[in-house]
Amino acid sequence: MKYDVFVTKGLGNNSYLVESQGEAFIVDPQRDAWRFLDLAYRKDLNVKYVFETHVHNDYVSGMHQVRDETGAILALPGEGKYEFPHKPMREGDRILVGDVIVEALASPGHTYEHVSWLVREKNTLKEIALFSGGSLIVGNSGRTDLLGHHHHPILTEHQYRTLQKYKKLPESLPVLPTHGAGSFCTSSISSPDRVTSIGKELQTNAAFRCSTLEEFSEVVNSGLRRYPTYYRYMAALNRQGVPVYKSIPLPKRISPNAISQELDGLTIVDLRDRVSFAEKHIKGSLNIELTTSFGSYYGWLLPIDARAVLVVPKPMKKNLIEAMTQLFRIGFEKTVQGYLTDSDLDHSDLPVSTYPVGYENELLRLISENRTPLLLDVRDPVEFREFSLEGSHNVFFVDIPEMKEKLKPLLGNNETTPWVLCVSGERSAVAASLLERMHAIPVPLVDGGVPSLMARLHR
Repeated sequence: MKYDVFVTKGLGNNSYLVESQGEAFIVDPQRDAWRFLDLAYRKDLNVKYVFETHVHNDYVSGMHQVRDETGAILALPGEGKYEFPHKPMREGDRILVGDVIVEALASPGHTYEHVSWLVREKNTLKEIALFSGGSLIVGNSGRTDLLGHHHHPILTEHQYRTLQKYKKLPESLPVLPTHGAGSFCTSSISSPDRVTSIGKELQTNAAFRCSTLEEFSEVVNSGLRRYPTYYRYMAALNRQGVPVYKSIPLPKRISPNAISQELDGLTIVDLRDRVSFAEKHIKGSLNIELTTSFGSYYGWLLPIDARAVLVVPKPMKKNLIEAMTQLFRIGFEKTVQGYLTDSDLDHSDLPVSTYPVGYENELLRLISENRTPLLLDVRDPVEFREFSLEGSHNVFFVDIPEMKEKLKPLLGNNETTPWVLCVSGERSAVAASLLERMHAIPVPLVDGGVPSLMARLHR
């Protein structure tokens, strides 16, 4: 059996195209599934099936794109409550593709309906690979709290039993998970590796090695990070189905003057780097840099019915496609009403603003002189509890809009200038733009972050 692994930047997910004797199937495709289809066409493969491991909470599936272009059958978890034609699959159900058999392995835990796909040789039924979806992850396990606190303990028990089930599989068996490093669906920070094996996980994965439910619950639930608010929309979109496009839908460029009359009803999202944004930006805009986390942060801060205009830096076309691809993957493409370029900022009557930026050496000097400024650590609370700078205050960056009144005493009615810290400066950039909306004058740390500062302070 041959397979190709496609890593989707930013959202921490894998999709797989599996080839056997001229036929192929795809496992957990993200919505922009054309890249899998292009590969299949180049190899002259007949894509027969799409297999989904679960109803995804973190992205919109590309199964409809694949079916519309290839006629592939959608083989989906039987308990998934999908509202469109598909082939429901339950424990032990099998499908022949080329010379391999794909067998459904019930594996609830990450979600109730979760199914793993065990691939076997047709003639010998020998196990070839396990597509474990959001269940067994490299060095980790899928989180069990995404459906709410009422379901959390039940799903934790299901997940434990699923991992015990996996332990009966051959140790040499390759394991190909959907979620990986960067995904908020994992119970803790994951390994950057994309493929593993049952044996390797038995040696290195603390969650997989647990021998009691109590031990497992402690391991997988003790360090859960916050996950994006856009997750609330994903399961419904995946159950109902989404529109199919021929390519990534792109918004039109609009004039700054054309949006000036509607500014109150729009959110300006500026994709430029943190220093360029601080030097000059449309007043009240959000600075969400165009990195691999852009889509996650956008969907965390804006609702699915938002009306937004993007400020896109050069190279404009490449960056616009990247931004819209990330939003397309989470079903937010319709929120974008148009875009501006960075050069448009110099030729408009829109109100602009600026604020200072800070550097690590400068902050270290202030600390050494006992002139430590107000430090706002905008990392996840789990990160803050692990280690933090003495005297710093933790305000998770996405919570800033809801904490306006609570932050007022700390900011001294905006008479205090807060230095804003994270790990790399990316979340600090977002937080600074949110603080400026509250009429504060933030100083985002644009190089380094808390781990780097602490290392240098403790030399």
